[in-house]
Amino acid sequence: MPDVYVPRVVVDRVPDATALGACDGRVYVGTSHGSIFEMGAPDVELSRGRHRRIDQISSIPGTPYMACMADGYVSVSTPASLDTPTSLPLSHGASFLVAGSWLEAHSAETPTATSTSQRALGLRSMDEVAREKQKAPQNALVSMLAIACRRRRCVVMYRWVDGAFWDAKVHPLPRGPQTLALLTEGQALVAGYGHYEYVRVVIPPAHASSVAWRLPPSDALTSGTWVDTHAWDTYAVPVDGDGDDASWWGRTDRPWAISLAHGVLVSTPRRGVVIDAHGRILPPSLPWSAVPYGGIACAPYVLLREADGSLGVYMQSTLRRAQSMTLPAGPVQLLTDPPHVYAHGSLYALDVCGLEAQLDALTAAGAYAEALDMLNAEPIDKDARAHVGLAAFVDGAFDTGMDVFMDVDMNPAYVLALYPASLTGPLAKPPSQWSALFGTRLPVHAESDAFTSPQALDALVRYLNDRRRLLRSGSLPPPTAEAVDTQCLQQLRMCDCTPDTISTHEAVAMAQVVDTALLTVFLRTKPSLVGALCRVDNWCDLAQVRTQLEARHMHQALVSLYRTRGMHTEALAQLPEPEDMAAYLDTLGPEHTDLILSHARKVLDVAPALGLSIFTSDTHLTQLPPERVAPDLAPTYPATCLAYLEAVMTVRDVAPALHTLRARLHLDACRHGAPLDAFIAFLRSSTHYDADALLLEDLPWPLVRSVLLGRLGHYVEALHLLLVEAHFVSEAEAFCVEHSTSAGPDLYATLLRLVRTHAPEHLLRVCEGVLTQHAKDVPLPDILALLPPEWPVQRVQALLLRNLHAQASDRVQQRIESALSTAHRAALDQSVRIQRQARVLVTDHSTCEQCGRRLGESVLAVVPATGATMHYYCAMQHT
Repeated sequence: MPDVYVPRVVVDRVPDATALGACDGRVYVGTSHGSIFEMGAPDVELSRGRHRRIDQISSIPGTPYMACMADGYVSVSTPASLDTPTSLPLSHGASFLVAGSWLEAHSAETPTATSTSQRALGLRSMDEVAREKQKAPQNALVSMLAIACRRRRCVVMYRWVDGAFWDAKVHPLPRGPQTLALLTEGQALVAGYGHYEYVRVVIPPAHASSVAWRLPPSDALTSGTWVDTHAWDTYAVPVDGDGDDASWWGRTDRPWAISLAHGVLVSTPRRGVVIDAHGRILPPSLPWSAVPYGGIACAPYVLLREADGSLGVYMQSTLRRAQSMTLPAGPVQLLTDPPHVYAHGSLYALDVCGLEAQLDALTAAGAYAEALDMLNAEPIDKDARAHVGLAAFVDGAFDTGMDVFMDVDMNPAYVLALYPASLTGPLAKPPSQWSALFGTRLPVHAESDAFTSPQALDALVRYLNDRRRLLRSGSLPPPTAEAVDTQCLQQLRMCDCTPDTISTHEAVAMAQVVDTALLTVFLRTKPSLVGALCRVDNWCDLAQVRTQLEARHMHQALVSLYRTRGMHTEALAQLPEPEDMAAYLDTLGPEHTDLILSHARKVLDVAPALGLSIFTSDTHLTQLPPERVAPDLAPTYPATCLAYLEAVMTVRDVAPALHTLRARLHLDACRHGAPLDAFIAFLRSSTHYDADALLLEDLPWPLVRSVLLGRLGHYVEALHLLLVEAHFVSEAEAFCVEHSTSAGPDLYATLLRLVRTHAPEHLLRVCEGVLTQHAKDVPLPDILALLPPEWPVQRVQALLLRNLHAQASDRVQQRIESALSTAHRAALDQSVRIQRQARVLVTDHSTCEQCGRRLGESVLAVVPATGATMHYYCAMQHT
């Protein structure tokens, strides 16, 4: 494998360097005399020493500050103010420092610096300041400087949010830490005492600090009152030892920890292990015969100072050695971002070389994960990542390849080209064309049919589902029965092919090839999922999918597919059973009324009850238009139409014509032997049918005709029909009781007159029954005049008593109402008199109720209802 770094001498004569640091791309060198120089301006001494050795220099990411450790203290400054640093008093006894930054997600906005400076703390409540301090923007940048104080057995942490100081924390430890490392995501801080003794300090979010509710002053860095007092959790990290435990107490080697992209690399006497934020050991490990002296992380590599004096370069993801560089003997200092090495009085810059050659070598060796890590760390376009993923896919690492394809948003036409035509149709390409299609050389040794293994198909399903998710999140039009031309996809770029970068037509074409391929793969691997895909909106090519579903006799899936496209006629053609057809019709809306009526006839011919359920379901009963359904059913299926009208009239109002239609259907049913009860009950309950039209029909039933005559107000004719023509005395009595409210009391007199003339044998029964029961409503003088003069008073005593009692009750009720009205009027008159007699006192201090000015000697007005006094013109305006 070619070399990763090539050392290049930057400065061949460097002062006695004891620390290296970088900020804003500039390299700074600290000396044993306490001076700091900037490389690139070696003759300019930025900070004059005070006989304090510079032990460590580090930039604080996300802030303009640099941290410098000298003589057991840490100070911070900007590159422009290195000569006047700000000392951190909490860092007394410092032995090691480390800095890092990460993003913390929050839900609200934080106050800007301008608004904070414009309003002083004293002008706002403490609660308001607390709310503003705790609100940080989404993905707020949190920076931290962690300082190990070995003698004080603690670690001091300073924290910034979006470049502004937030708080400090002094966290005690069981022993004095010798090394520190911050996880890249900021979940924890790893501290080491020895090669087997490491602890993990959990870092809570910045807004959970005990001082988050206060607004820090400008000198908060040096203020001891800005220390978080909340307890932080500390956990031991178990690191298994491989060495001789008998000499555990005699170890003197200083441990070290290096923060990697996915964890922290810590040293043990026999190997280096990677631990995550929860303290778990992650594979792989790095064995060694002698512990390195330390190192730096420079993604995607980690550089270690080997015990033999060389500099080892390892991949972070696999800890595989990629290069070994020999350095001159002497003290060695390492610097990352950009990588530099100080050795034997010279400063070397490590230039990355041969990136393409390294990618080719890693790809050829099958180290696709390392190749992708290298691409993640370098600013390389997505086509290079796609080529690595393609190489992994061709070599059989299907999941790795598909992960890359999804990461770079690869065009589905390119991915489907790797599979045989039996799966992807015309998009499939032979392996001989892959190199030209992807623009790279591929070691292809197999036909495309070899990529139909379960692993390859599962990877394709993951990719297609991911593309389907992206396409559904856009604004795609609803699917239609017409297929679109998918050749336009081959003209799109290979990577960054997302819905927001293509036209609507191209997005529909992409959705069509994705869903068609997904359904085809499901048919081969997971047939149980075909129905689920067909039941949701999809853009499958019907011409291609229909053949496959019919060949496998998956008619239900085909029905669901037709349903999503609105092809209901084709779907119903696949349902010969009446139960299935009725269930399908029940799901259609009122916009498909014609289709429902035409196909419901096929069900009604076989199963009338099942056909009726189509129209009387909960949805159709309230949504289908009855003015179209009933006339369509009445000629051929009158019984079904009558049952439908009975059901629909119980839940909604319908047109009067449908009431007349229901009455005619009842009439026809009665002519064919049905009982009259339902017909008569409908005629009495409904008021919307055309009674005149029904009377013109042949109605051989007097009860029916009497109901119709009563509905039209022809009460005398109805009573004459019942008594004279049909001799239905009881029915005539019931008729009078039913229509007495609308016809008036004269109806009873008419009944008595007809009974006396045509049925005198029933006269006594009528008088003692109906007339006595409704005596309060009958006109007594008219009734007495029609009674036989020879009847004794005892026969009509009950009638007379009830009528007289009713008249007496009416007179008493009238007197009570009159008395109540008189008392109410008297009360109102007295209230008015009291209001008019009310007096108000106007003094020099009295004010108008309307305008608030003094009343003085103006013309006044008093509101009678409330007694309010105001100027006369104010009262006029108010009213």
